[in-house]
Amino acid sequence: MSDAKEDKIKEGYQPNTTLASFEQQTCFDKNWVLQLNQQEVINHCICLICKQVANNPVEINCLQHEDMDETLIAGENCLKQFLINNNNTCPVQPHDNCQYSIIRPMKRQINDLTVICPRQFQQELQTSERNGEGQMSEYMTTMCDFKGKIKDLNDHLNKSCSLKLSQCWFKLFGCNHCCLEQELKNHLITAMKYHFDLEETRQLQLENERLKKEMELNEKRQYEEVLKILNENSTLKQQLLQQQQDILNFNDHQKTLLTEIEKLKQEIKSKDEIILEKENEIKQQKEKINNEQKENNNNNNNDKSTSIFDKFRSSSKLLKTFEGQIGNVWSIDLSTFDDDQFICSGGGWGFLLWNVETTKQIQKFKEGSCYMNYTKFSPYHYHNYHRKVICSSQNNKTICLWDIKNDKPFQKFHGHSDNVFGIEFSPFNNGRYLCSGSVDKTIRLWDIETSQSLYNFIGHTRSVWCVEFSPLQSNNNNKVSRHQDTVRSVKYGTNELGINGS
Repeated sequence: MSDAKEDKIKEGYQPNTTLASFEQQTCFDKNWVLQLNQQEVINHCICLICKQVANNPVEINCLQHEDMDETLIAGENCLKQFLINNNNTCPVQPHDNCQYSIIRPMKRQINDLTVICPRQFQQELQTSERNGEGQMSEYMTTMCDFKGKIKDLNDHLNKSCSLKLSQCWFKLFGCNHCCLEQELKNHLITAMKYHFDLEETRQLQLENERLKKEMELNEKRQYEEVLKILNENSTLKQQLLQQQQDILNFNDHQKTLLTEIEKLKQEIKSKDEIILEKENEIKQQKEKINNEQKENNNNNNNDKSTSIFDKFRSSSKLLKTFEGQIGNVWSIDLSTFDDDQFICSGGGWGFLLWNVETTKQIQKFKEGSCYMNYTKFSPYHYHNYHRKVICSSQNNKTICLWDIKNDKPFQKFHGHSDNVFGIEFSPFNNGRYLCSGSVDKTIRLWDIETSQSLYNFIGHTRSVWCVEFSPLQSNNNNKVSRHQDTVRSVKYGTNELGINGS
């Protein structure tokens, strides 16, 4: 193969490589369109930016130049690129926020124009330029006779065009040659040595890169090892100097301590004498104070309990009376719903709901001949569903949830084997968990959402009348008290770990 021919193969066929760039123009080449169309057909379709036939024509309709008589036409992509390059300044008059809209009738008209293959046009144009320079036309061996509408061009160029370019199989190795598909085989044969050289060169480049990375990695490791040794030496030197200084400081400090110890011994001896003297004085004062307190206690104990009760009675007043409960009142609970206060009272063969402001009985709840014990308003249903619900413990071994709008329970908890008394909602999780005590000597913890019993606490030897959650529940620590006898009231004191029962 001659050197000239091999150089030509390396460069690729320049006439064919320019065809691809023609297909990517923003607007359509006016000279190309005029091959099969008259000038007057396209005069009103010219892009005012590039002066070619507008591709996806749009009308510039900014308010700043709405008085202009002529229609301002531009290609959509051409206009967008202009706005990007000119800081969104209108190409007609200098102003911001250029406004435009697509002209669909004109777009259809342009897409229906009949044209020749753009690759054929480009090839003829380049051939004409070579002939003008006195060169032979050696690239016209293949021609495309397509004549059709612009809207059909993409399908033609991608599927049936005889001038469609194919890239060399060895492009990955560095051959940038593009040619017609029927010429590719000849190129692969004639440039075989060149392709082998490219492949060998690529392999050598890859090997060089691998060796270079390996060498850089080794240098980095060696540098890190040297740096590590230098740092260790520096650290050891500093430690040695510090130890030497510590020894000197220790000797000086030891001498100082011995001197101070002797001084302190003298001070201690003197202080001991003073302390002994003060202790004797304190002992005498205590004896005097104790004698005085005994006299005061004897005088005050007789009147103390009476004065506290009288003080409470004198400052307390009966505000309202709620009547209607039949039988003993075992429990009451107060709650506020939607700015109204309500009281529920449990005991006897049912429980009642009252309005605090009016003392009016709102609803009475009962379940057959079942005896009701304790009642509580449910914070869980109000917080999560804005629903007013009362919980009751009963002598039929169940716990029931009642909606105050009707007199039937909508949810029941089964698990206790005897009458249920004390109930309490959790102060965490919006009251999702319910604790209950029973005559069956157990305490149960329930999930209100699922009606499931989560835990059964066993340990009481008699009936459990009341229950309450420890303040430590917010820290996930359950505190349960065990009693050897009946507990009828329980309350947590100010100390989080303290429980008072009677």
